[in-house]
Amino acid sequence: LVIHGFVLTIWVLLYVIQVFLIRSENYRLHKTLGMLGLVIMILMVPTEMFPVVFKVYSGGTSIDAAGHNVFRFLFCYLFFAIAFYQRKKPFLHKRYILACMNMLMGAAIFRVSMDLGLVESQLFNKGLQVLPAVALFIFDLIKYRKVVFVDLISVGAIFAIFFLADYFWLSPSGKSFMDL
Repeated sequence: LVIHGFVLTIWVLLYVIQVFLIRSENYRLHKTLGMLGLVIMILMVPTEMFPVVFKVYSGGTSIDAAGHNVFRFLFCYLFFAIAFYQRKKPFLHKRYILACMNMLMGAAIFRVSMDLGLVESQLFNKGLQVLPAVALFIFDLIKYRKVVFVDLISVGAIFAIFFLADYFWLSPSGKSFMDL
């Protein structure tokens, strides 16, 4: 879990640094650190999946709760891959990176909700997770005077996971996946 925390902390710090690099128009360093982001994302695969599977087998969490995490990670990796592919199109690149971050925020928000006694509040847990994407959607709606649907891709993924993940993870296919 220490490695998991370290890798995720590096990812979040890199995300913040990247935002400031673009703001200061330091595109060369942004591109260089983007390659570091690729390495960190590759490292995230085992450091994210191991704790999820370990917690299920140690009795620390249920298979459906673990399934939500696995789906969030898979969507995170998918959005990162799309962002990496779209890196020459800044408008799309930053929106897919934000979608990637929205997927990763779920566990941290859940930990905060535990501290605040809001574990059962899906409005708090999911609402806070989708807030950056919804804010960007509203900003784009005002700025461009049109709907930018890509802003809401992570919102759709978060709610799809919330409503559909249990059906998969509680099925024989989901149980077989956890036994891999």
